[in-house]
Amino acid sequence: AASEATGRPANPDFAIDSARYRDVDIGPLFPFGHGLAYSSFDYGAIELSGQTLGRAGTRITIPVTNSGAVEADEVVQLYVRVPRANPARPVKELRGFARLTLAPGQTRRVTFTLTNDQVAGWIEGLWTVPSGRVELMIGSSSADIRARAALTIGERPRPGSTFAPAAAIETKVEIA
Repeated sequence: AASEATGRPANPDFAIDSARYRDVDIGPLFPFGHGLAYSSFDYGAIELSGQTLGRAGTRITIPVTNSGAVEADEVVQLYVRVPRANPARPVKELRGFARLTLAPGQTRRVTFTLTNDQVAGWIEGLWTVPSGRVELMIGSSSADIRARAALTIGERPRPGSTFAPAAAIETKVEIA
């Protein structure tokens, strides 16, 4: 069977296929961002400042409510996916996070500002912003996605004009 992450079939011979972990449908004991809290949290719908992702950035806002009975912390995580990238990209790439302390019943709004440089990939020796769509996922861990949205990549800088890995570009976060 082909992997969801790469689309390649896994080679059953471990002596030949040292990258097997990327192609086999296995999961970690605890997903990235996993944590335990004494409360529960509700996530609202994602609000976008626009439908196009450009150099100026798009604001991605989500309300988070402590629906439990005690004050607790929640780490809100923003993941992106470029579904038709060539070469293939990971299914989820962390692009921002914010830690909140919420009283019972309290709601706060987390806003991430994402730019097109933050979805660039390494293609033929240059950081290049792909064309097409970017899927947005927000949740409390990589396995607990609570809300989804999508953006169309708008203006694309020429290949090589982005000089840093996308993961190294800090995502602006505001909490209100």
